[in-house]
Amino acid sequence: MKKVFLMVLVLALGFVSCDEDDMRSNDVPSVVLNAFNAEFSDAKKVDWEQVGNDYEVEFEIKNVEHEAYLDSEGNLLRYKKDMLYSELPENVKSAIETDFKDRRIDEVEMLNVANEIYYQIEFDDMPMDEKVIFNEAGTVNSEVPVW
Repeated sequence: MKKVFLMVLVLALGFVSCDEDDMRSNDVPSVVLNAFNAEFSDAKKVDWEQVGNDYEVEFEIKNVEHEAYLDSEGNLLRYKKDMLYSELPENVKSAIETDFKDRRIDEVEMLNVANEIYYQIEFDDMPMDEKVIFNEAGTVNSEVPVW
């Protein structure tokens, strides 16, 4: 019985420690917070985390999950949002249907990196999922890191 209690306690502490990276909005520099609010004024369920000198923020707009990175001066470095497969450009869908037709799609996201639009597709794979990034023309882009 003591072992079960100890295991439950260790697991509970592990879950609590996962929240240590989260920041309160009050702890985010005002220049970063103001830039975020100007860009994403409709954001809800906002969660901040500091990553090195940058700030990662997860949020929702109209029940769609988003994630963004801003530097310490408030510059938007990149962001992504969930999207439906049906919302993909035809070139991207065509490339997937041709080159990845036997793969099951797990997640579809639109990426904005340095004001360039990309589409990150996560394919269900064993033992780990594979993420592939396409440009708007439907070409695989290995230069942009998966995220």
